[in-house]
Amino acid sequence: MRTTALFALLLSASLAHGATPNCTIYRDTYGVPHIVGATDGDTVYGYGYAQAEDNFAQLEDNYVHALGRGAEINGEQDLAYDVVVRAFEIELLATREYGHAPATMRRLYDAYAAGVNRFIATHPGSARLLTHVEPWYPLVLYRYMYHLREFFPQTGLAANDVQTIALSERDNGSNAFAIAPAKSASGHAMLFINPHQPFFGLNQFYEAHLKSEEGLNFSGFGKFGLPLPYIGHNASLGWTVTNNYPDIQDVYAETFDDPKNPLAYRYGKAHRTAVAWTSTVKVKTAAGVETRMLRFRKTHHGPVIVVHDGKALTVRLARIEEGGWFEQVYDMLRAQTLDRFKRAVSRLAMAYHNITYADRNGNIFYLYSGAIPRRSAEKDWTKPVDGSDPATEWRGYFQLNDLPQITNPAAGFTQNCNSSPFVTTSANPERSPLPAYATSAEIDTPRAKTARRLLFNTRPLTFEALSALAFDTTVGEAADEVPRIVSEWQKLRGTDNARAERLREAVEAIRDWDRVSSNESTPMTLFALTFARTYRNTPALSGVPRSVVLTDTKDWIRMRALEDVIAHLVADFGTWRVPWGDINRLQRVDQDHGEHFSDSAASLPIAGATQALGMIFTFGSRPADGQKRMYGVQGHSGVAVIEFGDTIRAASILNFGESADPKSSHYFDQAALYARREFKPAWFTMNDIRAHAERIYQPGK
Repeated sequence: MRTTALFALLLSASLAHGATPNCTIYRDTYGVPHIVGATDGDTVYGYGYAQAEDNFAQLEDNYVHALGRGAEINGEQDLAYDVVVRAFEIELLATREYGHAPATMRRLYDAYAAGVNRFIATHPGSARLLTHVEPWYPLVLYRYMYHLREFFPQTGLAANDVQTIALSERDNGSNAFAIAPAKSASGHAMLFINPHQPFFGLNQFYEAHLKSEEGLNFSGFGKFGLPLPYIGHNASLGWTVTNNYPDIQDVYAETFDDPKNPLAYRYGKAHRTAVAWTSTVKVKTAAGVETRMLRFRKTHHGPVIVVHDGKALTVRLARIEEGGWFEQVYDMLRAQTLDRFKRAVSRLAMAYHNITYADRNGNIFYLYSGAIPRRSAEKDWTKPVDGSDPATEWRGYFQLNDLPQITNPAAGFTQNCNSSPFVTTSANPERSPLPAYATSAEIDTPRAKTARRLLFNTRPLTFEALSALAFDTTVGEAADEVPRIVSEWQKLRGTDNARAERLREAVEAIRDWDRVSSNESTPMTLFALTFARTYRNTPALSGVPRSVVLTDTKDWIRMRALEDVIAHLVADFGTWRVPWGDINRLQRVDQDHGEHFSDSAASLPIAGATQALGMIFTFGSRPADGQKRMYGVQGHSGVAVIEFGDTIRAASILNFGESADPKSSHYFDQAALYARREFKPAWFTMNDIRAHAERIYQPGK
């Protein structure tokens, strides 16, 4: 037995006999846990317990998949994921990182696991597979979530349905604004936090507040199975992240050409020997659980993923071996000044992410962060490179000062909406010394264009005004697309007037629309669904300007899209005059018990829409099988606004509620606020926490 496993068992046993860490959980009136402990470890223990209490099924599921054991529960459908996990040996990397971690970090990992295990011990029957968690499980999970992201499909939408609003552009995007004192009505810096993550499954967000006598005092969002929240604020500063897309992985074509030694691969003028190993995986089948043997091999670049044209292709991922993700986050949580924060992020242990920051000293800061390898400029890194050529080796990583960033810009704000770092504000970061390949995937997204327009054109913002911007429903793409629809219709009149007349009322409704989405808007329904139908089979939403795509009207693509939309709406609702809120809905389903979206079940109207429309209030919805309405699956998932005055002023919202238990009053209680585009208070001081405490208790008691 590993010593870490033995320690965890001993700790769990001691807790079972009453040696509970010094920790108290204050559940506020929205069920958000404010966890107060004597030490950081005590607080993290309570955080583990609270997560398990609110959604153990998701926490367990995250670990099961990160450990490569999904097929053990879900059968063949998860086997491919398990194979990838085993190929990259992330369990081995995690246990190694845990063993080498500073004692401070091991105490946190141990405490978090003990908190989860305390829940398991006091709630028998909760676990489907994992009756005990190890302290290194989080080190597996973050690698699964963030390093293997390219190998797993994201939540998408049915491509053939007229009611589909495609999650194109950036499937799991986010918005982030930092407002400087010069653009703040109060003279205090403000921060807008707005990750766009799936509402269900692996990446859903969880809100909590961690406070200890050792100085940890952080409120924000994290994910189930991670022992620390990683976006939010402390008493002095705060930050959020948005996905960026730096070039942080490479594919190598390896040459295995020695018939006497099948593990020998060419490198330079000689050969090296690959490492081969086997792994067993359990697969649930109709006949029971089968054990299968998997065989792997790896070169010094990484594991062999596939053999193509006689070449074994290996993959190298930045920072997957080195680790350090939680050490960086922990330093960020405890930082009290911009200098200390920059020192924390200089680790670049997060392989990717834009970081947007604000503090009570009035600083705002944007960083295009990532573990970006230094490579030879003579190679084409967009294709597999020759693994036998030593010139294809990475030459370390670029450092913090090399990355695009800006501190306290003259415009008084920074924004990033999964967009290029070079369109962040007015005076933007310079492109050098980072090579072009590092940021070649970045584009100026529709949401970023809308954000800049809103922020440039507004007077100094109050806290309330920034809160309103957080749910703004201005449809940015309508400025270009509505004239195209009208122009195509006018051309159709000259070719087939009878056909054009049948579309007159619908086109005029779109033409006269104020280009703002609302629950009552019929033009929004027509525009949004026509837009999705028009661009469904084009590369436009992947970065190609729409002015380049679909400029030829000979096939009347927009008119055909509008005709199809009208036909489907009439078939489903008896009229094409369907308000957006009647079709675009928020509904929480209990996936653990096989519940599906249903028009006959309770749901709420939502004015938001897909980020492809250039709308800040992002709400990606999809049609459900056999249903007429669309239901949200991704978008505004954790939202917060913070003002950094002498005391923190903060408001936040989750799309559903804090608990995943359908019987809980906090299962769907925040949804009504969310649908009205309102926030709840995010209490931070102990006076406020005590005043609004719904329940006060110690974990496991």
